[in-house]
Amino acid sequence: MDHFEYFTFGLSIRSDFELHGLSELADSDGPEVRIRRCETLEAALVPPTFSTFQRPRCLVRAAPGFISYDWTDLGEVIVRAGREVLVCTADGVADEDIAPFLTGAVLGNLLEQRGEVVLHGSAVCLDDSAIAFLGNKGAGKSTLALGLERSGFELVSDDLLPVSFERGTASTMPGGPQIKLWRDSAESIGLEPAALPKISKFIDKRAYRPESFCRRDRVEIGSFYILSEGEVTLIEQLPATEAFVELTRNAYIARYLVDTQRSGHHFQTLTSIVKSVPVFRLSRPFDFRFTSSVIETVLDHASGHRSTGRIDITYP
Repeated sequence: MDHFEYFTFGLSIRSDFELHGLSELADSDGPEVRIRRCETLEAALVPPTFSTFQRPRCLVRAAPGFISYDWTDLGEVIVRAGREVLVCTADGVADEDIAPFLTGAVLGNLLEQRGEVVLHGSAVCLDDSAIAFLGNKGAGKSTLALGLERSGFELVSDDLLPVSFERGTASTMPGGPQIKLWRDSAESIGLEPAALPKISKFIDKRAYRPESFCRRDRVEIGSFYILSEGEVTLIEQLPATEAFVELTRNAYIARYLVDTQRSGHHFQTLTSIVKSVPVFRLSRPFDFRFTSSVIETVLDHASGHRSTGRIDITYP
């Protein structure tokens, strides 16, 4: 087979790379997105003006409708116009090792180019709406999403959270049926890390395929939880100004918004969201011994009020 067909975040994708964690597409009138393998990337593909960002072992170039990643260990990827991804892998890099970057940073930028506001978060569906967890890498988004999924709720997305605001409602779209976990996160939920496949030789995470996955077109977002560390478990609603700051801080391409001319759209969308969707700060100890208790607290809070509120629990 010379290509693979997938469906994720409302998009049909034809890829020259096998992308684990996305839903396979059995029938399509034609892909909306094409991921192509290239031997070399022509200089003509790069716009005449762009901004450059130096990241750890990666050079990023950004312009409206364009972003590229030049990874020292992986190769180079160009994302253009929300429709095309061109991939030139470095010598010795296997397809399965670059695939997680294609379904992570690359897909996040592609969704932005198609008009979505993408946040760094995970979400599950509770009744008829989603609850979303936002936070830095390692904050526990995937752990909470997995814990809630194993409590009977549907996974909506992990790590990438595209949001839009239309007709007074904030909503997101389901991603793929996979949660990426660090070893200690998996153990805290009762999983055996050795039994789960490794994401990539470059990423020491494990892939878990949930039993329950949301397959609706769009899901209304009922609440956001901003994850932080604290001595006790504390859930409190944030005022609109602080909520806006936190949502902006958790934008997936926050450092590139100005250079890709996406800052205005982000401002308008997030301003509307914080006026209509409650945003809470969830502080708790970064200690996996308390994972199950934190999950129970979130369940009680999310299903009990959906309005202002505060729950304060101290662990012995």
